Amino acid sequence: MEIRNALYGDVILSDVEASILDTYEMQRLRHVAQLGFVNFVYPCANHTRFEHSIGTRWMAQNIVRLSGIPISRKDERLLYLAALLHDAAQPAYVHITERLRDMGMPVHEDVVKYILDGTYKERVLEIKGDIETPFVSDVLKKDERDSIHEILTGKRAYLSDLIDSYIDADSLDYLRRDSFYTGLPYGNYDDRIFSSFKIINIDNEDRIGFNNSSDTINSILSILNARFTLRKAVYLHHTSLIADEMYITALKYALSDNTINEFDIFLSGDLELLLAMRGSYRAKPLVERLLHRRLFKRVFVLDDTTPTRIRNTIERMERDDIELNETRRRISEESAIAEENILIGLPAPIAWKDYNNILLASDKGDYVELGTAIHSEIRLLEEKYRSLWGFGVYCGSSEYDDLTKLSNICDAHFGFTSKIKPKKPHIEVNAMKEALNDAISALSEKNHASSRVLFMLSDKRKYVSRNELADELQIKPSTVSYYLSLIEKVMNDKSCRDVLHTKRVGRTKYWLVDEKYRALIHEREDDFPGL
Repeated sequence: MEIRNALYGDVILSDVEASILDTYEMQRLRHVAQLGFVNFVYPCANHTRFEHSIGTRWMAQNIVRLSGIPISRKDERLLYLAALLHDAAQPAYVHITERLRDMGMPVHEDVVKYILDGTYKERVLEIKGDIETPFVSDVLKKDERDSIHEILTGKRAYLSDLIDSYIDADSLDYLRRDSFYTGLPYGNYDDRIFSSFKIINIDNEDRIGFNNSSDTINSILSILNARFTLRKAVYLHHTSLIADEMYITALKYALSDNTINEFDIFLSGDLELLLAMRGSYRAKPLVERLLHRRLFKRVFVLDDTTPTRIRNTIERMERDDIELNETRRRISEESAIAEENILIGLPAPIAWKDYNNILLASDKGDYVELGTAIHSEIRLLEEKYRSLWGFGVYCGSSEYDDLTKLSNICDAHFGFTSKIKPKKPHIEVNAMKEALNDAISALSEKNHASSRVLFMLSDKRKYVSRNELADELQIKPSTVSYYLSLIEKVMNDKSCRDVLHTKRVGRTKYWLVDEKYRALIHEREDDFPGL
């Protein structure tokens, strides 16, 4: 069977591999996105676990053929079948759903066993009734299924390493595929890696390593750096993190009220699961928002520069759901914003693999670990991974005042100022810009010279009195007072009351243009030459 692949051209599969693709388990992967909600940021990132599975199968063949590693025909056949099936046991919204392991969710290794021993088929038929689609347990013989299970659960040494290790067929495909579909150049690692795989015998066990050469080390570094850059730019983009938090919260609601059960997550595709979750009263609002991309907004964000005492507080919340829920309740109470409109985004897993342990072997058979060969580079890479630490509080309200209020409450609660502050919606900004333009035009019509006072006032980044303006303009203070009164009246008439701030110190009145409007005022200054 020939399958046209967008990245590699034609991929040729054996008859049994083609039969595997037609099973229920593999066809379900057509409906499981590779990157979850990342398409909210990169709209073309709609590729699925199905095509990634075929790509992993192709990468496994590429490694075997180009490296020339000694492998029997039987093991090669089993390796390719395992590569095709390596994601068959993944749940809908894979990486997000995995966060529920602590709640007793089945893990990937459990479901792999169910797929290969026929338990998965029994559950599907029990829940969905008779279906004509074959299952993996129908296509493969028992001895084949047992061998594939050993490969996928790490019990077949170097065969397992070729699919799940520090650098493997899985990662070599998803780095290139994720880069391609997000339109980013980060997945263009050095292809010389394919000819660099070696089998190394350690304590009478064959494991996968790489040629110990400068070319190979450079290839390895290109892959490790690609993985880090994609994680930073794609996997941890704040928009997809917010969507992830909305989804995981809705999923917990749907599980807790038995709208769905834990096995539904492994039987369904992404959309099918979302629609099922909509049956939960508490989950429905979040699901509807996800379906229409009406996401929560960031109101409080911390990064790796956050002081240790604050990070320790957040780490306690990670370990203790009671403290996490209490924090959410308290900031809800203090801000008067409903709890269901507040989500707390805990730091994502570091996702660092100890790349120090990658093995490099010479032609003589002796080997050294990568961390020994290039200690500084690997240590720097680990530090970069740790720098991706982040924490957020998100709000479901669309009201700017609510967002600002919650942001300020979080500043006070955590004892540290957020790295970002809420921005007014574009619609409100455009409306204010239009109103301000009308006000400046009206002001010019009433008294052209008063516009000069407004432009001068907008240059100041502090409160100034009429006497200071009068001295600078070399006109009478009483004239400045008239201009300021006129500016204030016109701004109020045009619904631009927030533009000017005033205060009194003793008997002296001071004036200030709000920082948010300075740039908008300066845009009009060129329309008044000679002032």
